[in-house]
Amino acid sequence: MTRAAIFVVLTIVMTITLGMLDRARAQEATPPAIAGDAEVAPGVTFTLLPASEDPPSLYRLEFEPGAALYFAGDPAISLVLVESGTISLNMNAAVSDARAATPAGSAAAVAMDQGDYFVLPPLVAGEIRNSGEEPAAILIAAITPGQFPAPAAGTPIPN
Repeated sequence: MTRAAIFVVLTIVMTITLGMLDRARAQEATPPAIAGDAEVAPGVTFTLLPASEDPPSLYRLEFEPGAALYFAGDPAISLVLVESGTISLNMNAAVSDARAATPAGSAAAVAMDQGDYFVLPPLVAGEIRNSGEEPAAILIAAITPGQFPAPAAGTPIPN
């Protein structure tokens, strides 16, 4: 075989090999998992929102008029924003709230409107109900103890 023929064969083999390697390349990043909606109680729909792998978990609950969600104590601490509609809370402990129309307070039973928010402490049980005549939605950012990343080790700086 002549040198020219060997060169042509090697060029073809390398082109085919590189072409196959290019197709086997991994994707840039894993796309976020977007779970479909799930009914968690009659008239209450749960939607997991796209977020990073780090805490907090973000999700939306949508309530049909009159629908309620009863829940047991969850170890997570949650910030809950009323996205739309009117909801009422009835908890087994006081929760801190901030209402757009009234001063912030702390109570076990309270009605909240769009733009209001509250902090749900860990291990509190109770009920969230759509007390209005229109659909209501709340957004929740929840952090469970133990989900926090460990702090990076560092070296103390002398004074």
